[in-house]
Amino acid sequence: MMTRRSQIKRLYLDLDRTLYMTDRALKLVAEECEKLWRDKGITAQRLIQEAPRYYSSEDPNALRTHEFFRQMLAYGVDLRTEGGRLRDSLSKYDLLFPDARDLLDYVDTLNDLEVKIITFGEEDFQKFKLSLLPRLAKYPVIITMGEKATYIRRHEKKTPSLIVDDKTNPSLPAWCEGVLLDRTGNTSSKDLDQESGELVVNGLDAIKSLITSTRSVDLI
Repeated sequence: MMTRRSQIKRLYLDLDRTLYMTDRALKLVAEECEKLWRDKGITAQRLIQEAPRYYSSEDPNALRTHEFFRQMLAYGVDLRTEGGRLRDSLSKYDLLFPDARDLLDYVDTLNDLEVKIITFGEEDFQKFKLSLLPRLAKYPVIITMGEKATYIRRHEKKTPSLIVDDKTNPSLPAWCEGVLLDRTGNTSSKDLDQESGELVVNGLDAIKSLITSTRSVDLI
């Protein structure tokens, strides 16, 4: 194994609950769907309560996603053709975390840092979320239905990297370091997660110093 001191050259940023206010957005999406399609029997309460029926797995411990497009289709709304109406009605909301905007402004000043968005979920729904976040339009996006670590290990070029996620990413390649974002504050920032050993941060402001610090990176 070859190890050298190196600055981070690539930053992977998770989407849901890292950059995107997923929980707030779900409530707003449900409310806007009710306004647009109440004649089809859609209410915000019904949409949220019935969402678990449209998870890709019934196992709460499994890697699963909300198949929102399938849920809406069951109510008679095909978002592949009618999604523009919902997007327009949501355009008045800012669904990017403030510290996410601040971090992106910062990384845009670093010419030698590559930034990628990496997200798990149904492709249509994840693309819809991204369409609500024009600030992210300039960055390459990876959408996967499998483990992010597996995707990175199999498809990404080796270079000193960080991935910031609100969930741990076991089995990352040696050249990619995981950082666990805990917005709940239940874990002290800069502690190590007991199970994964990943560094914990309570907000994205902490990522700036991690990007610019020199660290030991295993390249093989």
